[in-house]
Amino acid sequence: QSTDVTILDSSVQGNVADTYYTAKTFSQYNVNQDLQLFYREVTSLRRKENDVIDGKIRVAAFLPKYIRGMDASDDDAYDDNEAVAIYDYDILLQSIDEAEAATF
Repeated sequence: QSTDVTILDSSVQGNVADTYYTAKTFSQYNVNQDLQLFYREVTSLRRKENDVIDGKIRVAAFLPKYIRGMDASDDDAYDDNEAVAIYDYDILLQSIDEAEAATF
């Protein structure tokens, strides 16, 4: 399979409260399927005690309007600004020493 991914937009925001946010928009083109999809990814990270960082990532997937023409349904309510799928992830980052890293 061959897939091309392009970042279309990216923004970063941080503040003194040890909070960090990113928002990215991607275009993904699958060469084999001749299919283009769009994704919006929003990440929030927060530093906690002992240099532990927890956060969340939300990814929303969008189909372009031309997919509607290929679809057999006659749904006039199709909106390419509405996500067709949403994925949520929780993340936890923590520092480890060299000995602990060697166990992986």
